[in-house]
Amino acid sequence: MPQVNHKDENKTNNNVANLEWCDATYNLNYGNRSKIASEHRKFKGGNNKINIFVLNENKTIIANTISEAEHITGVTRMKIRTSINDINKSGRYSSKLNSYVSFTIQTI
Repeated sequence: MPQVNHKDENKTNNNVANLEWCDATYNLNYGNRSKIASEHRKFKGGNNKINIFVLNENKTIIANTISEAEHITGVTRMKIRTSINDINKSGRYSSKLNSYVSFTIQTI
């Protein structure tokens, strides 16, 4: 059965220029999905935590999962994953904590 692929991998961007018809295999292997799923499995399999550094308060909050970090800060899981997987990114995000936050991974 045909599926719709979002070229920019943002499921909320339903602009017709961002959509294409494809089969399930193509859709599952498109872009960074496989890498993100692999990183997610690796993260969940270890004793890793997410450090949320709240910049203007100079404090760190520890989250057990990426989803928990998203709930605490309001920053999307995709941005958090990008921040913890790519140390070359600045990783400063506006959050619902009324402060900029950054994320790092903590291996226990």
